[in-house]
Amino acid sequence: MSDNYGDVRGEATTLVDRFAELETRHQAMLAFETAAEDGSLDDAHAWTNERRARELQVYSDQWYGEIRSWFEDIEELFDELADLPDPGTLLSTAQSLNPALSIMSGPSGHTDISGGTEYAPSASFDKLQSVPTYLADWNGIAADAFKSNFIPPLERVAHNEFEAIVSLRSPLLAAGEMWKQARKDVSDLIDETNSALDDYEGGKGAADAVLALSIIGAVVAVAAVPFTGGTSAALYWAIAGSAIGVTGAVVGYPAEPKKELDISGDTPADIAVSLRQAVADMKLQWIENEIFIRDKIRSLTDLISGYTAPSEDSPPLPRYPNVGAPTSGHTYSQATVHEFSLPRPALADTTPGNAQDDDHFGKPD
Repeated sequence: MSDNYGDVRGEATTLVDRFAELETRHQAMLAFETAAEDGSLDDAHAWTNERRARELQVYSDQWYGEIRSWFEDIEELFDELADLPDPGTLLSTAQSLNPALSIMSGPSGHTDISGGTEYAPSASFDKLQSVPTYLADWNGIAADAFKSNFIPPLERVAHNEFEAIVSLRSPLLAAGEMWKQARKDVSDLIDETNSALDDYEGGKGAADAVLALSIIGAVVAVAAVPFTGGTSAALYWAIAGSAIGVTGAVVGYPAEPKKELDISGDTPADIAVSLRQAVADMKLQWIENEIFIRDKIRSLTDLISGYTAPSEDSPPLPRYPNVGAPTSGHTYSQATVHEFSLPRPALADTTPGNAQDDDHFGKPD
């Protein structure tokens, strides 16, 4: 298939011209046959090539403009298809999150399951293993709390944040891949329509061309795998989708699209009808895919919100309950929040000026 997406409007205009030319010939022959039947014209099949060309030209001069108007909506269809979102912008935005993954790879390193990329241990955590040694002579309540509540879970929190970044990046990858393949499908649709017209012009009994859609598998299923371990509630995130070679647990896909679109017909006008239907089918699939991506984003943001802002009395209500609300299997508590973001130390805001205030160290007895 040719890569003609850059000139979709020009290709569409050429396609309409071709539809008009071939349909004009078809209508002319029908008119000639009708005239021969009522005796107003001799049999067109007995004409010389020169006369046929001359009669066709006379007919075309009179009717071409009107016949071309039958197909002008095709230019409007492709005018819209010529302005599909730029996949490069979406994909580059997704890739801009890679530096964050490098930082959050933790002291042991981590693997991005969406592409199998391995991230080396982050230099930001180089001193983590040595912290207990540095603090060996620090004693007291604050020291014990810091050593127990901050140092041990730090690597786990980094791991969870790494997975959250991967999961929230995946809708960008999915949308970018979707529009990349959609552009290819538009280009291929033009090619296959021309192929069907070639069949018709070549004298085949019925023109028939098949467009194998590239969009299949282009949308990544972004899903939050249910948390495990009871109150430990370690954050697990998974991405699945054949478009970017991901393996893992698959939690739902959008409605399966048509695998092929049939561009066919006995006349140019019939072929144009199948072309219009193919465009409608493609656009419907794009809408379903966008809705799917949107709902997964909403579900993910609700889950993260639930783990970072728990309610005192009850689990937080999802903003979008119809697209995958947090379930009763999730534990919303201060402990689960701290699987994602460590609590701010009580003395973090202590300064020489407020150190002796009651809500900091207080005054000595």
